[in-house]
Amino acid sequence: MKSIYTRETAIFCNILRRYRENAQLTQCQLAEKLHMEQPQIAKIELGQRRLDMIEAWRWAEACGMSIVELAEELERRINLRGP
Repeated sequence: MKSIYTRETAIFCNILRRYRENAQLTQCQLAEKLHMEQPQIAKIELGQRRLDMIEAWRWAEACGMSIVELAEELERRINLRGP
């Protein structure tokens, strides 16, 4: 089984958490917007659960961002070679 604990995953999770925090949403508030439970949000932010593309799009939208902005930031940060 392939590990989900990669540098890229850590960067992605950091971006997701920052989007939530910048939107001034708690994990509980975001979970409600996404029709999820708070522990799922925590697992995603810790890199213990992956998001599919639709879930990532919904996360970005719930935080007032676009999936394009999310993808561009992910690519930029991965290319910087540092989390």
